[in-house]
Amino acid sequence: MITTPITTLLGIRHPILLAPMGDTAGGRLAAAVSAAGGLGLIGGGYADPDWLTTELAAAGDACVGVGFITFALDQRPGALRLALDTHPPAIQLSFGDPRPYADDIHNSGALLICQVQTSEEIAHAVAAGADVIIAQGQDAGGHGRPDRGTMGLIPSVVDMVAPLPVVAAGGIADGRGLAAALMLGAAGITMGTRFLASTAALSSPAEAAALVAARSGDTVRTSVFDVVRGPAWPAGHDGRVVRNRLTDEWNDRHDLIDAERMFRTAAADDYAVRPLWAGEGLDLIDGIESPEAIVLGIVAEAAQLIMSSGQLIAADVGAVDAGGGVRPRVAKVSEPLAGAVVMAEPHLDDEQYRELLKFRTALRKFLRWSDEQAASTGLTAQQHQLLLAIRGHEGASGPTIGEVADHLLLKHHSVVELVDRVEHSGFAQRSIDGGDRRVVRLYLTETGLRILDRLSAAHLQELARLAPIVERLSRGLDGPVSSD
Repeated sequence: MITTPITTLLGIRHPILLAPMGDTAGGRLAAAVSAAGGLGLIGGGYADPDWLTTELAAAGDACVGVGFITFALDQRPGALRLALDTHPPAIQLSFGDPRPYADDIHNSGALLICQVQTSEEIAHAVAAGADVIIAQGQDAGGHGRPDRGTMGLIPSVVDMVAPLPVVAAGGIADGRGLAAALMLGAAGITMGTRFLASTAALSSPAEAAALVAARSGDTVRTSVFDVVRGPAWPAGHDGRVVRNRLTDEWNDRHDLIDAERMFRTAAADDYAVRPLWAGEGLDLIDGIESPEAIVLGIVAEAAQLIMSSGQLIAADVGAVDAGGGVRPRVAKVSEPLAGAVVMAEPHLDDEQYRELLKFRTALRKFLRWSDEQAASTGLTAQQHQLLLAIRGHEGASGPTIGEVADHLLLKHHSVVELVDRVEHSGFAQRSIDGGDRRVVRLYLTETGLRILDRLSAAHLQELARLAPIVERLSRGLDGPVSSD
């Protein structure tokens, strides 16, 4: 077991994420990766609401995130709300400016994961308040930029965004890749191609067989598939695929009419013409495995490598100074690596991990049920939280808007908008503080208090069903369970 800032932040057992590959990383695959101890993300891709609805349903009650191509989300912003309504632990945005969507994501309680490749993208991600940065090298399969390789990109991004945790992407397919990423300062890895060659991917038998047969040297970067099928990608982007007849024809002649004809007439599983998106880790893939076997195998290999790496360090390693003497080298240790711990024995046993999974599933069901109960009274989930924050304030007077904003982890203007809506509906009201007329405090009306009491009684009954799971989960732990 390897513990890093990513495992702590995301509440996962292993620092491995599923890359949200459009049309391929479906609900079943995402759920399987999460069940194995990583974080599965459904590939929302071009933000097709029908496809996304189907795959969210396929994930069931599993704790999975969703990823989107950001410039496509600009055209279909409703897809984000569709994802947020399922209470995902995280949303990943790639290829575009995440800032317009950051508040909605954070206000829903989800973490924001931003994939970056350039300094401009890094600046946008940091300005958006990203919780996790994914640094994607040009070794990766699928779309990206052809500029920088994974090995050089990762430590550069780590230094630029510290202390934010960075996840490495591009050409990683085994435990050596995870161990190397941690040594470069990353707090984890995300993989696409490796999970594409798994039993739970939305890939055809022909695609899976072609992946196993292909080698890293067979991949090329090309824009031909965006040209012949669309949609158009922003300048500076292309994609890494396994070389085939169409990529060769396009490189030789750039004949658009002929390329479109070849693509249009080829069968969907004819990968001599159709795109087989894959990264440079293909040499490390020699079979189709379950997501669980992939995750556990990679973590075990990485842990063994990290624990045995001390054998490589000699006691007299140093560098020659200007006077000819030997001075010790001082390694620059990044924060994620400093926080990475390889544990020979996990904190929880297998039964407790199963109980933890049950608890997370039950909690997600509770949150959905809570939203439905609030909606039945005419309240949104956030309006319900606002009424709770007002009613639960510890002071003798009602809370201020600033105090509510701090409690709900919302920005001041967002709380003002919420207060406007509940006040208009007759659930709450503002009142000038008697001691300081500059201070506005919030109070529930009789209608708001009556509705909240009814909701709260139902919530307490429902929460009682979670108590046995929490008790079983905490049994056997050293010391009390923290409420944080």
